[in-house]
Amino acid sequence: MKTRWLLISVLIVSSIASCQPKPEPQPLSEGATASSNVSETEKTKTPQVKELASEDRTHAFPSELLHEGARYFGAPFEKPVRYRIKGGGEALTDTRTVRVVSVENGVAKIEAVWKGKMAERVGTESYEINKDGVYAVSIGGASIQPKSIYLPAELTKGKTWTTKYSFTSPQMGTLSVESKYKVIGKEKVKVSLGAYDAIVVSETGTLRGGNISLNVTSRSYFAEGIGVIKLVSTQKGKVADQPREIRLEFEAISEG
Repeated sequence: MKTRWLLISVLIVSSIASCQPKPEPQPLSEGATASSNVSETEKTKTPQVKELASEDRTHAFPSELLHEGARYFGAPFEKPVRYRIKGGGEALTDTRTVRVVSVENGVAKIEAVWKGKMAERVGTESYEINKDGVYAVSIGGASIQPKSIYLPAELTKGKTWTTKYSFTSPQMGTLSVESKYKVIGKEKVKVSLGAYDAIVVSETGTLRGGNISLNVTSRSYFAEGIGVIKLVSTQKGKVADQPREIRLEFEAISEG
């Protein structure tokens, strides 16, 4: 997930790559409770998910920041988007809700929250939108260092940019990502949610850290006022010295 959709896909990949048979539950020792029998590692393994309080759903998105990058990121975030996600032998559907947390000093702080299994895999995503574009700040409770450009304010055909950052995955430790992006242009795209004139962005990059080394290629399709409506990502390389190739697909679908 170009996804920070790349980050989303990384978290999915790392959870797939690190899947091991679960140990048989051990009987509780005398006087112990179920909660006391869980290790500190297990307690912190799942990304923390922040629920959206009904009385504080969203702030209004500022019109002065409604540039092209923000619009194709999904601003002004009028409704949740449901996705069909395939990859690593799994298929699931889940809903992603985006809200404006605050607007201050020319910066809109944004949160995206998944439900269900994606909430367990990804947790909460945090972004900032300023006059220059959309920046990724954290995902799954892990800070992106340094925060990096997700979409620039202008998405003219042929525009390129690069990112270099690191973050910590509960499954795989500290990971370093380097990517190069290019705006391919506009393309008519039909997905389950509908037909759109989408802006297409390609990505090539690398993911390194611990026992993981992957080359990443992806193509993302952004619809104005919605965000990503389709993404195809291939991550190929080695995990724990074993060859791995994982293809991930995201598609926006209707609620029905």
